[in-house]
Amino acid sequence: MTIADVLAAALSLFLTGLGLIALAHLVSTLVPRAAERARSEISTRPGTSFTWGLLALVLSLTLAAVLSKGAAGPLKLLSLGIVLASLTAAAVGSAGLFGHLASRVSAGRFSPLTRGALLVELSAAVPLVGWFVVLPGAFLVSLGAGVRSVVLRRAPTAVPALA
Repeated sequence: MTIADVLAAALSLFLTGLGLIALAHLVSTLVPRAAERARSEISTRPGTSFTWGLLALVLSLTLAAVLSKGAAGPLKLLSLGIVLASLTAAAVGSAGLFGHLASRVSAGRFSPLTRGALLVELSAAVPLVGWFVVLPGAFLVSLGAGVRSVVLRRAPTAVPALA
């Protein structure tokens, strides 16, 4: 492995992190009520969000795998649509997760959503614990909160506003 490979990997991780921050800002700007409902779900019922995320992941991957085995092209396209819908729900939930974490972190020079996103990203970069505990946990909580916020469409409960 050359230094160019190491630099390419580091740059890829950095740009992916920036993309995740940008996606969270985009989601919270385009669908603020859904992001706020996801934030409320995570604040009040994180265990429920985790469980819903686990169920949604198993259901969507199973359904996508079954449909992708079909010979017809539209079934394969539908399986891709299911995976993309799950990732979209996780993006909505991640905006809520970042907002929730930002409300618990002291103020800084970055926007609250950026602070929450950086907290999750840097925690997920820690070897072993970050990779196998923080990252899957954050994804499942985000997916569950995103699914609940999009499907249930309840009014968000009172949660302290972002600073």
